[in-house]
Amino acid sequence: MKRSLSNKWIFLFVIIGLISCHKGFVFSQFKEIGSTGLGKGDRLLFNVEVPDSSRCYDVNIIIRHVSTYPYKDIHLLVEEHIPGISTNSYKKVKAQIFGREKSANLPGWSNIGVTVIPYQRGKTFPHAKGTIQIKQNMEDASLPGILEVGVEVVQK
Repeated sequence: MKRSLSNKWIFLFVIIGLISCHKGFVFSQFKEIGSTGLGKGDRLLFNVEVPDSSRCYDVNIIIRHVSTYPYKDIHLLVEEHIPGISTNSYKKVKAQIFGREKSANLPGWSNIGVTVIPYQRGKTFPHAKGTIQIKQNMEDASLPGILEVGVEVVQK
């Protein structure tokens, strides 16, 4: 009886693990930032393509940064260009950046932090293609410690 019950638990954990590992990523691209940091005039352009324009997607902006990033937050301007739709305005996005100071002495932790910014939920791409342009909107001319900026599109 105990063996049968433990087999059911193992089977349940395997099923949950398989379901949770599949994220449904349909697009993921990162732009490497130079050693001078993310500059005020830098424009990061992502050519997004999704397999099915009738589905809804979640769009995330990913920031990879060093743990010594000098600010507690980041301000971005995001502009989308979708064929046939005129959008000439930037959307302001703000997120808190968390470093690794408290866990620096734990084995296995690196000096690189990752911040996931949920940008849009349930977004549709009418033409399955488009571009997303990101630039920083902080007061400083350059943001040192930003290593990469990326865009991920996940199927809902």
